Amino acid sequence: MAKALFEVSTPITHTSIDALATTPVLPHEAAASTAAASTDRAAQLADAKNEYQFDWNTANATGVPLLKSLPMREFFSIRYVAKSAEALAKIKLNEVLPPLHREKDRAERLGDYADLFVILTEPAVAQRHLWATDTSFGEQRLSGANPMSIRRVADAAAITALVPPDVERLLGGAKVAHEVAAGRLFVVDHRDALTPITQGETVELSGETFEKFVPKSAALFWWNRWTRRLMPISILVDGPAPQLFAANGNTDAWLRAKIAFQACDGVVHEMSAHLGRTHLVMEGIAISAKRQLAEAHPITRLLLPHLRFMLSLNQFAERTLIAPGSDLAVSFGAPISEVVGVAAQAYRTWDFTQHAFPNDIANRGVSKSDGLPCYAYRDDAALYWNAISHYVAEYVELYYGNDAAVASDPELAAWSAEVSAPAPAGAAIQGFPALETVEQLVFALTHIVFVCSVQHSAVNYPQDDYLAFAPNSPFGIWAPLADQNVLDLLPPMGPAEGQISMLFQLTAFHYDRLGDYAGKYTRDERANAVIRRFFGGMDAIDAAITAHERDRWQSYEYLRPKNVLNSISI
Repeated sequence: MAKALFEVSTPITHTSIDALATTPVLPHEAAASTAAASTDRAAQLADAKNEYQFDWNTANATGVPLLKSLPMREFFSIRYVAKSAEALAKIKLNEVLPPLHREKDRAERLGDYADLFVILTEPAVAQRHLWATDTSFGEQRLSGANPMSIRRVADAAAITALVPPDVERLLGGAKVAHEVAAGRLFVVDHRDALTPITQGETVELSGETFEKFVPKSAALFWWNRWTRRLMPISILVDGPAPQLFAANGNTDAWLRAKIAFQACDGVVHEMSAHLGRTHLVMEGIAISAKRQLAEAHPITRLLLPHLRFMLSLNQFAERTLIAPGSDLAVSFGAPISEVVGVAAQAYRTWDFTQHAFPNDIANRGVSKSDGLPCYAYRDDAALYWNAISHYVAEYVELYYGNDAAVASDPELAAWSAEVSAPAPAGAAIQGFPALETVEQLVFALTHIVFVCSVQHSAVNYPQDDYLAFAPNSPFGIWAPLADQNVLDLLPPMGPAEGQISMLFQLTAFHYDRLGDYAGKYTRDERANAVIRRFFGGMDAIDAAITAHERDRWQSYEYLRPKNVLNSISI
């Protein structure tokens, strides 16, 4: 039976959220008020530096900064644990009720995996074998669990290894050079992201020995402007003898290649796009913010709802989710220590400025003008980036009238320096701005709020729809790729069931809604008015998403305002 991420012994804070509200005070205002106020602020920051310390060498996540010891104020609330327990009850029931047709630990038909959803809802991708179609395979790059990896091909010479002999047939008669120039060829290449994985893993389950591994893969896609679909052209599976598979309908060889790529993509999603580049990068920034910005600082007041529960959640994830023997550890096709190395590498190579949403989209060449007119994640996320940027600018203007006011704030300077400082003294985040101008401050805060809310929601909530169904995303191949029956590549029933349980836990509930916190973190009514305007703008975002949906063949609901959280809280 799968181990729950949250147990009865989960520590709980009894602090009311209303007690979090306070009146924002800038450092120079505290210094100018009374000697006692200035002394109290200095003492509070000194205590924070003792309470919030970096730990770069935790048992299961070496090489990334986690919190050494969790202060009580960071514990989950009673309401949070209650919502978690309610959701987990359904997951536990799904585990204990016997699935139909379950007689052996090895699947005898693809339907055996669908039968594992006894109480939980079977994902749409599992129905009518949608997961096996080229249309679904292509669309998942744009609106699936990992929409962060696709990039436009800018140079035909760079994709030579991915071009099959019959490529013109697959491109509707067009030549590769022509489609590259038109901006209609795209690639997802996960080989570099998986360099920390050097081996597979041998496991014994139910008396049978399995050799599992993570196939390092790349895939070429083409935007078909007539059907308005992103279609796969080929898949390259790396290895001592790299194999190139051309798109070839419903043949077993092509389906095996797609399963291999999906296993690779699932690992990159979980360890890079999800864990590494939301949970972990924001942990480093959050620890430093707790250490360097006083509790009464107006930027602390802005950040609190977007950092809530994340430190506690990350600590529990490090001890359970990515621990040896966990459901995901069993599902992955490589030793968990090497798989977590993918997350550590994702952290080290993440650049705060270059990976900010608008820069990331531009760097990957996937704007609307670059030949990809329909990209659900991009189109919906852009609405939020603009709204958050406007909200943050209004908020910052309340406290900083000009660049000099920002540059003279010693707490902002200390925060920026520590976030950028190398390990173990700081968070070692590349590209974090110096916070010397209003523009830099607005950009930094916009990016932090966006990652904690929109980006995390976009990579978290599709997991039960796409990754919980093992044939669509097995996290590893359980037999050699060549000359195998498709079922042989997929995990046994036990690991597949554990994969369902863990991923449904990660998507089990929505704790709150982005922007719905006026009056809860600040007593400054000017700031609360700005927050109310921000939250009120969610209706316009929802209407814009409804308009986007008219051009989509598949609905994308993950960034509806009702589904976007304030923080990385699940």
